[in-house]
Amino acid sequence: MIPRLAPSLLFLLFTLLTQSAIADRPHNIFDDDWTPPKPSTTPRSPTIVKPPTPKPEDPATNVTPPTVAPKETAPLTPPTLAPAARLAVPTSAAQAAVRKVMKEVFAEQLADRSISARRKLTTALLAQADKSNDALVDQFVLLAAAIDSAVDAVDLPAAIRAADKMSEKFEVEGLSVKSEAALHIGPKSVSPDQAAENVIAAIELSDELARVDDYVIAIRVCSALQPQTAGSAPLRSLLQQHIRDLGAQRDAAERFARDLAKLSASPNDPAANLAAGKYVCFVKGDWENGLPMLAKSSDAALKTLAAEELIREKSPEATLQTADHWWDTSGKQAYRLYRSSLIAHAAAIYRQLLDKSSGLQKTKIEQRLEEASRLLLETQHYVPVIVVEALIDGASTLHVTPGGIYWKSHGAAKPGLHDGRNELTFVNGVSWKPAWSQPGDRGDDRSNVFPLKIGDRLDFQAVVVGCADAPHTEKIESRDPIHAKLDKDEFVVNIPDSQPGAKWYRVRIFHKP
Repeated sequence: MIPRLAPSLLFLLFTLLTQSAIADRPHNIFDDDWTPPKPSTTPRSPTIVKPPTPKPEDPATNVTPPTVAPKETAPLTPPTLAPAARLAVPTSAAQAAVRKVMKEVFAEQLADRSISARRKLTTALLAQADKSNDALVDQFVLLAAAIDSAVDAVDLPAAIRAADKMSEKFEVEGLSVKSEAALHIGPKSVSPDQAAENVIAAIELSDELARVDDYVIAIRVCSALQPQTAGSAPLRSLLQQHIRDLGAQRDAAERFARDLAKLSASPNDPAANLAAGKYVCFVKGDWENGLPMLAKSSDAALKTLAAEELIREKSPEATLQTADHWWDTSGKQAYRLYRSSLIAHAAAIYRQLLDKSSGLQKTKIEQRLEEASRLLLETQHYVPVIVVEALIDGASTLHVTPGGIYWKSHGAAKPGLHDGRNELTFVNGVSWKPAWSQPGDRGDDRSNVFPLKIGDRLDFQAVVVGCADAPHTEKIESRDPIHAKLDKDEFVVNIPDSQPGAKWYRVRIFHKP
C-alpha cells in the first residue's frame, strides 16, 4: 500500500520539482541562444464538441426537438481582411549575429544584474523592439531578451507584454512562452507591490490557460507564485482560492470527457446532456454548442429555457423575456462560476436589445446592465494591493472606490497625456487607457472607471515607490510629496506635481496594518 502524503509534503515536493526545472534553464538570453518553448502536450483549444447526431435507428430520436424556425440567409457583407500571417522564427545564425550587436549596445546595462537594473533594461529592450519593425530579426532577439530580462527582474507583467508582442508577429506559441516565464519567476523573492502585480498577472494567465483546457499548467503557474505571497495574508488567500477554483474547473473538465463518451453511445441521455450542457455553457461560455444539450437535459427548468432560446425568430419582447428568465435563474445558482456565467449571458442578450428598445423597456434594460456589471464585479476576488503607474504632468488625483479606480485632472495635463503623447496607465501590471469625458489634453476632467473589486474597506495608505522619466523603474526622483485621505466613500490620492516636466509615478496603495 502506498502511503498518503500530507498536503505540506506534497507542496514541498512540487516546489523542489519546480526549482529543479528552473535549474535546467539556460542562465541568460545574452549568453545563450533562445529557443521558443515547445507547446504544452495538453490541449491548446477548448474541448468543446458538438453533441453527437442520433442515428436514424436510435429509438431515442422520437424525442420531440424544440421548435426552431428556419434560419434566414445572412445578407452579403464586404469581405474582411484576413489577419497578417505570422513570420517564421529567425535562424540561430541570424539571431547570433544580432545578439552580438545587442550585447555591445547594452553592455553597460548588462553589467548590472540587480532587479532594479533588470527592470530598466526590460523597459529599454521593449522600447527598442518597438522601433525595430523594419528589422525583424532584431525585433525577435530584442523581445526574447526582454522576456529573459523580465524574468531576472521578477516582473511577470513585463514578460507577458514581451511574449504577447512576439507571438503576434512570429510563429511562437505565446501561452507556452508566458507560462515558462511565470514558472521561472515564481519562486523568487520580491517587494510587496511587485508581488501583487505578479500574482494578479499569474491569475489572469491561468484563466487564459483554463480557457483552452490547460488546467495542469494553469495550476502550476499559480502554485509557483505562492512563495511571493509570504508577506501578505490577503494576497496568499487570493491565490489559494484561485488555485481551488482551477481545481474545480479541472475536475469538471474531466467529468465532461466522461459525459461526452456517454453521449456518443446515447445522444439523448438526459443526465449526461445536463452535465455536459452545464459545463459547456456555464464553465466554457460556449452557449451555441451547450444550449442543444440543455434542451435535452433532465433539469426541467433549464430544458424549457434552453428550448425557448433556441427559437430563433422571436419578437424583441420574447427575447427580453428569455433574458429575464436567465437572469432569474442565475440567482438560484450556488456555485459562483455558474452564477456569474448566467448573469453574463443574460447581459449579452440585454445588450442586443438595447438599441432596439425605447421608453420604460430601455430603462429596464439599462438598469439590468448596470446591475450585471456590479454583480459580475462581486464575483471577482478582492484585490488586496493596488499598484498604479502613470505619466503625470501636473496636479491630479487618483480615486479609489469600492468598485474600481478613476482619475481626475485639475487644470494641468490629464494623466497619460503629455505633449501629444497618450500613454497607458498600468494597474497591477494590467494596461488601461483612460477615457475622458471632455476633449483635449488639459483641464479639469474625470476619466472612466477601471473596475476592481476593492470592497467597502477603504482604510488604505499610499506611498510612491517609483518616480522617473521611464515606466517600470524603482528610481524615485525628488517631486512634491503625495497626500492621501479618506473622503466620504472614496480613498483619494493627491499628486500635486508642481515641478515642470512629466514623470512616471508608481504608487502602491495598501491596507493599513
